[in-house]
Amino acid sequence: MTAELFWMALTALATVGILGATIWMVNRQVKAQENANRISLTMRMIERYDDMRKERKALAIVLENGGSPGAVTLESVADHLDTVAVLHKRKLLDDDLIENVFSMPIRFWWQAVKYDVTNMRIIFNDFYEDFEYLSDKYDVLEKARGKDPIITQEALSNFLMSELQS
Repeated sequence: MTAELFWMALTALATVGILGATIWMVNRQVKAQENANRISLTMRMIERYDDMRKERKALAIVLENGGSPGAVTLESVADHLDTVAVLHKRKLLDDDLIENVFSMPIRFWWQAVKYDVTNMRIIFNDFYEDFEYLSDKYDVLEKARGKDPIITQEALSNFLMSELQS
């Protein structure tokens, strides 16, 4: 009877070991797929932003001329950047790629539209709050890197001019 118990125990341990290894492999595959999904979604967000040249240019024209953009002009760019911020907050995007591509545009676009968004918040109090949050986060990162996070009017104007030329 002892040998039989020994083999049963050994079989149980082997089964637990195989089950543990299987769970570990599945977990690795799930994480790899989540990472691939993050990168894929990030690349789609980058491509969409690149495809918005016309909308970005229209918004830059209004802002560079000192105007206040209408909702339609503002929303296409601001909605996209707010979506990037929401997806970033939910950890659905690749942090390094998003920071590399969007940290500067998000900070500059927020600086350019924050007055108009503040006025819109009279009606919708949480309008573009994730866009603002991510801009603030990137300001903090700039400061941590020893850079001045303040965007001067000249720097903002140069950014808007670059959008006009794209």
